[in-house]
Parts: sequence; C-alpha cells; structure tokens
Amino acid sequence: MLPVLPDGRILLVRHFRHATRRWHWETPRGFAEPGADGAATAAREIEEEVGVPADEVIFLGALDVDTGAEVGGDEIYLARLARVPEEHPAGAAEEGIDEFRAVTADEFTQMIRDGRLGDAFTLAAYAYAQVRGLWPPTAAA
Repeated sequence: MLPVLPDGRILLVRHFRHATRRWHWETPRGFAEPGADGAATAAREIEEEVGVPADEVIFLGALDVDTGAEVGGDEIYLARLARVPEEHPAGAAEEGIDEFRAVTADEFTQMIRDGRLGDAFTLAAYAYAQVRGLWPPTAAA
C-alpha cells in the first residue's frame, strides 16, 4: 500500500524480511484472510504498522507477484493518512519495523535509482498511483 502523508510525501518503513535476511525500505503491507474486505484490511494494517489511521483508502489494482508459481494475486491500495506518525507504535518492532522515513517524490525515485528501494509491492503501488494521477502530487498551475 502507498501511504500518502498530508503534505504529499510517502511514508516508508525499514522492515527486516526473514526471506532475504536483510532490511528493506518499503511501504507498509499486510495480508487478508480469504474473502476479507481488502480496503478494510489495508486500513487496519496501516494503523497497526504506523499508528496513524487512514482518512481514505483507494484501490489501485492487482499484482500477480509470480505468475509461474502462484495462483491469484494481491490487491494494492493507496492510503491517505490523517497525520504524520510521531513515534513507532508498540506493534512496529514486533512486525520487524525499526524506522520510518517520509520521502518526497524526488527522494522516492532517487531511492529506486540507487537500488535502495526494490520491493515489488512498493514499486507496483508507485506505478499504479502514478498512472492513475494519484501520486506524486502535481504542482499547482
């Protein structure tokens, strides 16, 4: 999910992933039980991981992570957050999250260019938001 702060920046989390045994910069995410409402799950996950409720959750599209090995896909959302998180919620450390970073569109794309941001879910959310005109914010004319 792509969490957009009130000032237009994106909130990233630094998350330890056991599969790679590395820390990754990525957007928050979670998985729903089969049949669960995706938007409600996204809203719950964002509040659990960053401690800030979403003012709005927008479905962006679906992501088939590995069409050669998986059946079905994952839903990608944009969440407009009510405010910037002040500190890590209690559950963040339990989720393997140790740091938050609010980044501008330029900082976000520089992290992609530098190879510091390569998470497939984050990149898919960025691409969907960009082609739908939802992020990055455009300058007022």
